[in-house]
This record gives sequence, structure tokens and C-alpha cells, in this order.
Amino acid sequence: MELAPWYPRLFEFQPKIEVLSQHSRSIASDHGTFLKPLHANYLNFGIGYPYYNWYGELELIMADSKHRYYDNTIVTGRYQLTNDVSGESFLSSVAALSVTASTRNALYDLNSFHHGKFEAIAHLSAGKEFVDNQFWCYRIWGTLGIGAADVGSPWMHLKFSLENNFRDRSILGFFVESFYGLGGNALSKHKKFHGYGSIRHRSIDFGAFYSYIFDGGQKLSFGGRYRAYARNFPEHAASISLIFLSPFAL
Repeated sequence: MELAPWYPRLFEFQPKIEVLSQHSRSIASDHGTFLKPLHANYLNFGIGYPYYNWYGELELIMADSKHRYYDNTIVTGRYQLTNDVSGESFLSSVAALSVTASTRNALYDLNSFHHGKFEAIAHLSAGKEFVDNQFWCYRIWGTLGIGAADVGSPWMHLKFSLENNFRDRSILGFFVESFYGLGGNALSKHKKFHGYGSIRHRSIDFGAFYSYIFDGGQKLSFGGRYRAYARNFPEHAASISLIFLSPFAL
């Protein structure tokens, strides 16, 4: 899901396809670290549409982990509260609500980060663009999210990002992202896993991405991330992703 507090060009559909591969070798638990190699590939089909202050997005995600399965569907609605690009405010800010419906296979897979079969998370994002003539040259933004599922305890999500724009031809970005679960249980190799809803999980990831923008507005992005800290979570997890976005208007 897109969480940055700015929208693309209004009244243009934003279809995307994303391929992501992630790998880890062990689990960091309150009971110690135990070896459990995990590898999964994901295929994400999504489409978004900005309409004035509103933005709607739908994502369908397939997984190839222990076996191939349909992972989840995410529906996100966003509303722009303030806009620094238009000059009406010092910061841009967006409120968002995402609802996820996951399959049983996805919920019971350590690779797939789900707290329940049905989840909802509310985000508030804010950021500032710094402009040089007709282009923004860099921007900084962050988001705070609080989520809950049909089972288990709530969790929190934090992300901070710094992005550099090279005359609307390419973008280079860096980010740090953290999840903080409020559950009371620890992961254990002696217990079956039934999702992260009851788990006291913690994680901090560092990542970067590079996007190239074609003359027609299409965008090709390559990104990667590494988990620097984990507790009751797969540790030292690394992932790479490739995203192609091709906006169009009717």
C-alpha cells in the first residue's frame, strides 16, 4: 500500500505489478534464536485512483512459499488533509485506512506478516517537499499506523523516508521501518504458528529504492531492505523487489 502524503496526477489510474523475494535463516525469539530457513516470493497486482483529496487502492497478492497460494486482498482509502505542494500548508498530510482479508495459508505462514484473517490499520502520514524551480529536489516524510485484527492484540507501524528527485527522471530513496506488536506471547519452535496476532513481535528494517521514470510516465522501481533488529520475528531478513507502474487516464 502507498502511504506517502502526496498523490500522483489526479484522475489517472495507477496500475502496478510488483515482484518481491525475501529470505531469512533464523527466528529471534524470547526463548533464544533457532534455525528456521524461510524463503518466499510474492506477486502483487494493484491499482489506485486519485480523485481530488481522495485516493482509493486495491491490491491482490499471490505467494510462493512452502507452496503456491493466494495470500491476501488489501483495500485502502486515503484522504489528504493538507497539501504543501499547492502552498496552502507547510506540510502535506494524509489519513488512511487499510483493510486486509487473508487466507488460512497466509495467516499460518511465518513469511507472511498477518495478525488475523481480517485486519485493519489506520495511518497518519506527514511530509515536506523542498522545491528547486519546477521540480521538487528532495522530500522527507513519515507515517504512524495502529492496527487490529479479528484475533490477537493490536500492533503499531512506523516508517520514515528520505527521497531525492533528479528532475523528474529518477528518484532515489532511503527508509527505516518498524513494527511493534502488543501481544503477550513469544514465538517458539515447539508451538504451531497461527499468525502474529498474539505475538510480542518487534522489528526494524533499513531499505533503499531507485525509480526510473519514462517519457510516458511509466515508472520502474528496484528496491531492497535488510532487517537490522528482530524479536519474535524472522531475523536478518533480506528482500528485493521490482515494481512497474503504468498510469493512464480514460
